[in-house]
Amino acid sequence: MIKRSGILKDSFIVTELPIGSTHPQEDYAIIDDQYPIFVVADGVTLDAAAGESYHKDSGAAQAARVFCESALIAGRASYDKLDKDGLRTIFHIANAAVGAYNNSRGRNKNTSDYGSFDLFSATAAFAAIQDDTLHWFSLCDSYVFVLNAGSVRMASPDPWKQMHEVWKKLKKLDQLERKTIIRRDYRNGIGKYSGYGVATGEVESELYLEEGTFKLRRGDVVVLCTDGFEPYFRLPEFISLLTRWPRSIQKDVRTFSKQMGKDVPEKFGTERTLLAILPY
Repeated sequence: MIKRSGILKDSFIVTELPIGSTHPQEDYAIIDDQYPIFVVADGVTLDAAAGESYHKDSGAAQAARVFCESALIAGRASYDKLDKDGLRTIFHIANAAVGAYNNSRGRNKNTSDYGSFDLFSATAAFAAIQDDTLHWFSLCDSYVFVLNAGSVRMASPDPWKQMHEVWKKLKKLDQLERKTIIRRDYRNGIGKYSGYGVATGEVESELYLEEGTFKLRRGDVVVLCTDGFEPYFRLPEFISLLTRWPRSIQKDVRTFSKQMGKDVPEKFGTERTLLAILPY
C-alpha cells in the first residue's frame, strides 16, 4: 500500500532555463497538497511580431499554468475513477480551460495568423497514484517515465512519429512558411493532416492523447518532464542519479542539469522541467 502522505513528501520539481536567457519561463508544474496528483505542462513559444520583443507576460506560460491547475482540480474530482474515461475527462476539462483562456485573449482559428498571433498552447503530462497503480496521460512532448535500479521500466510513447515524413516534405520551404503550414494543418490535425496534438482548447487534440496505467513496485521513481529533460533519459548516469532515493537528490539533479546545460547547451540546455515522485 502506498501512503498518500509519503508521496506528497517524497516529490520535487526542478526547472532550469537556458544559460543567459531573458525569455520568460513557459514551463509549469504542480504537486497537489491533498491527493497524489502531479501535472507538468510546457507552453509552446510563439514568434514575436516584427519589430517587437517577446512579451514578458507570456500567453504560452499562462496556457501551461491554466492547464496544470485545471487538470489538478479535475483530478481531485475524478480521483476515485481514474480509468481511461476518467483520465480523458480530466484532459478534456483542462484542454477546455486553455480554450477559454484563448477566447479571453481574442484568439481562435478565425483570428489566428499562425505566426505571432496564434493560439496559445501547451504540451502536458499528468500522473495520479492509487495504492500501487500509476494512472497517467501525456500529450505531445511532455513525458512520463518510470525508473528503477538505473533503468527505464516505462516511457510514454514518441509523440513525433507521425511528423517525420511531414518534416521531410516541408524542409525545402522557408522557416515562416513551414511553421505556418505545420501550425495550420498538422497541429491537432485529422485525416490526411494527422500530425501532433497540443492543448489549445480544440477537441481534436484528444485524438493525440496517450494514457495508461502501470503497476508500481518498490524502488520505482515516477518522473514527469517537459521536452528539455527528455534527452537526459538517454544518459545512464542521470537515470542512476534519479534512482538513488531515499537520499535527497533534488540538489544533485539541479547540479547535473546545470552542468550538462553548460557543456552541451544545444542538446541539454533548453528550458526544462522535471517532477520526480518516490511512491514507496
